[in-house]
Amino acid sequence: MPVPSNLVVKGFAFALAGTASLAAPLVLADSVDFLEPPQSAPEVTRDAGPEMAEEHAAPDTRPLARLGARLAYNDALGTVVGATVASDRLFDDRARLRFGIEASEDSLAYDLDLSMDAAGGSPVFGLGISADRSEANDLFAFDSESVRLTPRLTWDLGAGHSVASYLSFSRAEISDVSATTSALIRADEVSRTRTALGLRYSWLDRSPGQTRLGQRHDLVLELGQTSEDHEFLLVQAKSAASWSFGADTLRLTTRVSAGTIHALGGESHVGDRFVLGQASLRGFAFGGYGPRDMAVADEPALGGNSFAVARIDAQFPRAFGDAPVLPGVFVDVGTLWGLDNTAGGLAGADPVDDSAHLRASAGVSMEFDTGVGKLQLNAAVPLQKEDYDRVENFSLSFQTAF
Repeated sequence: MPVPSNLVVKGFAFALAGTASLAAPLVLADSVDFLEPPQSAPEVTRDAGPEMAEEHAAPDTRPLARLGARLAYNDALGTVVGATVASDRLFDDRARLRFGIEASEDSLAYDLDLSMDAAGGSPVFGLGISADRSEANDLFAFDSESVRLTPRLTWDLGAGHSVASYLSFSRAEISDVSATTSALIRADEVSRTRTALGLRYSWLDRSPGQTRLGQRHDLVLELGQTSEDHEFLLVQAKSAASWSFGADTLRLTTRVSAGTIHALGGESHVGDRFVLGQASLRGFAFGGYGPRDMAVADEPALGGNSFAVARIDAQFPRAFGDAPVLPGVFVDVGTLWGLDNTAGGLAGADPVDDSAHLRASAGVSMEFDTGVGKLQLNAAVPLQKEDYDRVENFSLSFQTAF
């Protein structure tokens, strides 16, 4: 999922744990939901869970606007709060608008997305605008900021299939880099622009079968370049499906995601590479696994050019009768690897291990319907990890809509 660059608050009202890339606003790169597209990709998508079977409200009963709020805790950022406002009924139901804001002690980010069906059919024009800023923290020893503009056109192919093309224009900067951090990060202390042309294919099936609740598949191709002479090809694929068994006594959800940034020229920037955490592999902190420069004092996460992750969740809706509690168990496996330059250390003389080491975790989840919102708790234990990985055994979030 990559695009512009910045660090520590990537989406808005998206889970405080997800797959992402430093590349897109390096902000909370891990805060995008597992099935969300890269920041540069068009259209925000929904998770492929049981809600896939829900139908949209009739046009005359839909609210003019919907408000949402989110509260979460992350070891790297502390408390994170977010709010969103969205409407599907602008200009006689021809336009949709979404605005979000998210903040932590060291970061602030804004995100606005508008789509308009001006001609009454395909293609639909869309425009995304986002900006963010973050200060140095325990995870990254530098300040960062970015702003991005992404116009797009989306064609509805029918039966849940769609194709979108988009352009991404961004400016990003990292500054005040610690003099004692990795030479690989100090070399990226620049202001740069980024331009990319992308294509995205999506298939969303909300029609439940005998056991299947729904499924979603996404493929993104992106070709771009930066003012730092980095030319690249991004390929990313995501797939999710959900099933119900035994009169909904068991719900099974699978999610698979993989991506790579291939350099056609130059080297990837710290703001291009993927950074993963709780939203991809529960039990690991954001930036907690993948290439890391162990030859400097702060042992910074460097991100990786490629990743692959798979998650399996089993939930038991009737475990507590009619109580508003949804327990579950899960297993996550994945890896993050690859750098264009491995010359780490203070002087660039210490090679960094950028190999693909497998990680795995298992745990339990609990969702509580509090009446005013949903409380989500995950407890995970890493089963396979490297000695230098940073774990995060618990994650907690609360979200509500009005």
